[in-house]
Amino acid sequence: MDGVLTRPPGLARVLLVEDDPNDPWLLRRSLLRAAPAVELRVITDGRSAIDHLETGPAPSLLLLDIHLPRLSGWEVLRWVKGREALRAVPVLIWTSLPTPEGAARSRALGAAGYFSKPQTASGFLELAAAVIAHLGD
Repeated sequence: MDGVLTRPPGLARVLLVEDDPNDPWLLRRSLLRAAPAVELRVITDGRSAIDHLETGPAPSLLLLDIHLPRLSGWEVLRWVKGREALRAVPVLIWTSLPTPEGAARSRALGAAGYFSKPQTASGFLELAAAVIAHLGD
């Protein structure tokens, strides 16, 4: 399920790499409430995320699940931080199984944040606020 929420030119682009179809829908709704001008593109596997990042414009922020088909979020994060053109893009890791080891690994690989996937509508609004904060808004 690749999809895009359009925005006026020049505003923030968020790339979400997530294979669960419910999470992008909930995040999209939360971002529409908190930051309606943010573009949200959803890609459902790690390999397709890298393909997109190689050919498309760099996102303003990458929100990355760890457990993905084809390539893991860790592999995508390592690839992104190994590219000069993408190194400055903030990467937020979100996972349904957060661990202290995962948080440490995400920091070591250069992620800007590590979050537990929200379980409530208010949790998604908090995540949307964190996304906005990392965009510099």
